[in-house]
Amino acid sequence: MISRQTTLRSAKRKQERKKKFIFSSAIFTAVFVVFAVVVSFGLRIERFQIKSVRIEGESVVSPAKITALVESILDAKYLLLFSQRNTFLYPSKTIAAAITQNFERVLSAEPDVTEDNVLVVHVADREPHAIWCGSVKVPGASDCYFIDTEGRIFAAAPYFSGTAFIKYYGVVTGEPIGAYLLPAQNFIDLEAFVFSLRGLSLEPQDVVLGAAADEIYFRGGSKIIFKTHDAYAALFESLKTVLGSIAFKNAASSTKPFEYIDLRFQNRIFYK
Repeated sequence: MISRQTTLRSAKRKQERKKKFIFSSAIFTAVFVVFAVVVSFGLRIERFQIKSVRIEGESVVSPAKITALVESILDAKYLLLFSQRNTFLYPSKTIAAAITQNFERVLSAEPDVTEDNVLVVHVADREPHAIWCGSVKVPGASDCYFIDTEGRIFAAAPYFSGTAFIKYYGVVTGEPIGAYLLPAQNFIDLEAFVFSLRGLSLEPQDVVLGAAADEIYFRGGSKIIFKTHDAYAALFESLKTVLGSIAFKNAASSTKPFEYIDLRFQNRIFYK
């Protein structure tokens, strides 16, 4: 009998605790909803709203297209309640990231709200540094793309018949725009080596990237061949030694100093 009464009292207490929990949860939810609604309306006060968007900076991308993207982000709401047009809550980082991700030509975007509640976005384009013209070196290649300083392919390039930019050739898988010709640091190191060759009175024009060996072509048709993963400082010194040797100078022609210099073999250099 006592055991049964104890069980009944225990069940009753559990039921009471459950009712209290449900009641407390309902009160908390109601308070939260009211608070959220009040805050939401407060954030919509006109003097705290972004009135318009203005794009500044020199870019080939249409300002109207960038503005439309930014407006679409501002029109969205946090948790379906809070306005993203509020001058204190607008998603600056999201806007900047969306612009650079949607427009490959744009290098950076910096949003800022003025005193009169205008969202000004300062944009800067990627600068053409070189061009990529496919996987195979073809004379007069015309289907080329601009590359930035880190080897990122970012836009189709017009045909260049001269030497305004160094042309790169190498395999790129898939859609070229947005892809990297090489990992960024590898490209930076290669570029430094290519430009350093001007210090040896050589004028680089084309760089051909292969699976095991790379080639650099110079004005006049000469070229050097070297292993893809060789240290550039050592390659430079080896090339400098060859070009300065008496045997090389005696064999060199005044119109074309050499046809090729092969630097792929340790302790042996072949040239013609």
